[in-house]
Amino acid sequence: MQRGMRHLRPLIEKRLEQYEADSTDKGNDLLTWLLQYAKPRYRTVRSLTCRILAMNFAATHSTSRAFTNCLYDLAAHPECVEPLREELKSVLETDSWNKVGMVKLRKLDSFIHESQRQNGSPSLGMPRRAMKDFTFSNGVTVPEGHYVAVATHATHMDAKNYSDPEEFQPFRFSDLREEEGESTKHQAASSGLDWLNFGGGRHSCPGRFLAVNKLKGMLAYVLLNYDVKLPDGQPRPKTVWMGHANLVDQKAHVLFRKRKGRPEASSFLE
Repeated sequence: MQRGMRHLRPLIEKRLEQYEADSTDKGNDLLTWLLQYAKPRYRTVRSLTCRILAMNFAATHSTSRAFTNCLYDLAAHPECVEPLREELKSVLETDSWNKVGMVKLRKLDSFIHESQRQNGSPSLGMPRRAMKDFTFSNGVTVPEGHYVAVATHATHMDAKNYSDPEEFQPFRFSDLREEEGESTKHQAASSGLDWLNFGGGRHSCPGRFLAVNKLKGMLAYVLLNYDVKLPDGQPRPKTVWMGHANLVDQKAHVLFRKRKGRPEASSFLE
C-alpha cells in the first residue's frame, strides 16, 4: 500500500483537485470512474490506491493462472508444439506481430480456449443478487435478497455442449472455425451459453480481448524460444479445488530448455 501510494499520490491528488473544481478535463479511465462513483469519505489517496491495486491484482492473478494452465497443457501434450510453431512462423512472416497477425493465430487461440475450458473456470460463475423478486420464464422465482450463479465448469464439461469433454483436444475450436460460416466464432474471447469463462451478456468481461492477446504473446514467446516438458513420468498437474474456486498446482515443476539457432525466435524478438 505504501509503495502504491508513493507512485499514485501525485496523479490522484491532481485528479481530486480537478474533480473538486468540476473541471471538464477529468480523463476517462479507471481513476475517473472510481471518483465518479465513490462516496465522499472514499475520495482519499489511500482508498483510491487500494481500489486500483485490487483491480491490478484481479487482472494479473487471473491471467497468471490461465498462463500456468497453458504451460502445464503444453508440457503435457508435446504433439501440439510443432503445429503451433508452424502457425506462428507462417503468421509472423506475413503479418508480423500486429493485430491482424494475432487474429490469425487460430490454433494458438484454440489451445488457450481448450485449456481454459477444462481447467480455467470455477464451478460457479456470474453471481448475482436479486434486488427484487424475479420470476424466470419457466416459473422459478428468485426472492429478493437471494443469490444465483451459473454452473460454469459443469457447462464447459457437458457432453451436450462439447464432444468428449474429458479429452483435451487442443485444436477443437480452430477445427470448428474451418467450417462454413463459423470462421469468426468459437474464439477464446467469445461469450455464449456454452462458453462462460468471461461471463455473459452485457456484463461480459471488457478486458477479455486484452487478456487473450496477452496469453497469445506469452505463449508465443515460450514456443519460439524454449522447449518445455514435465519431469519424466509425471502427469499433467491436477487442478486444486477449494470450495467453488479452482487453483493451479503451485508445487508442480515444468522444465525449460533454450532453443538455439531458430530464426523464428530472433524475428519474434525484433
